[in-house]
Amino acid sequence: MTDPLPRAADAEHLTEPLRRSGAVGAARVSHAAVMSAQKKLRSHTWRLRLDYEGRAEDGPGSVILKTGHRDGAGRPATTNDREIAFYRDVAPALPARLERSAPRCFDR
Repeated sequence: MTDPLPRAADAEHLTEPLRRSGAVGAARVSHAAVMSAQKKLRSHTWRLRLDYEGRAEDGPGSVILKTGHRDGAGRPATTNDREIAFYRDVAPALPARLERSAPRCFDR
């Protein structure tokens, strides 16, 4: 049985952080398809292929969505604040040759 995708994988939800970051402008994500999925001890990770409606020249062709497991009430049971901080704050400040190979963080 495959775990259901979280709301963060919905095309409408994906559009907002991509717009806030300036990656897609007025375009919107029209579809997100699972390319791969991994369930690990503390997290779920999905690679999603994105299709757009409108011009999204700088929009990523795929994104990685990583979430912590949920507790009984549906809230994230764990978060990895250090990993998030690295991709959001540290990676963009790396020298250009290294920064280009680090994934961008579009949302928390």
